[in-house]
Amino acid sequence: MLCGVGAVGFALSKGTASVGSATMGAIHDQVAADAVQQYEMVKRTNGSAVDACVRAGLVAESFLQGKNEAKYQEWKAVEARECEAAGASDRGPVRTTH
Repeated sequence: MLCGVGAVGFALSKGTASVGSATMGAIHDQVAADAVQQYEMVKRTNGSAVDACVRAGLVAESFLQGKNEAKYQEWKAVEARECEAAGASDRGPVRTTH
């Protein structure tokens, strides 16, 4: 009898883990959708070029957190264009010579 209860408990815990993963996936999707809406609001309301650059980077980051590689790459390209327009292209750290 105890062995049967253990098997049921194991099966239920596996089901809970997959529900947790599905919930996390939905949360990541919602965070990304919110970030896209914020970016679009900045663009629609004539936010500054720096605002658009920053928001595009946040969208890319939200897709990175959600492990959506295709959307991450897409938004990194948007970020690069927006940051270039803002005069803040990604050239790495500024180096000074001594």
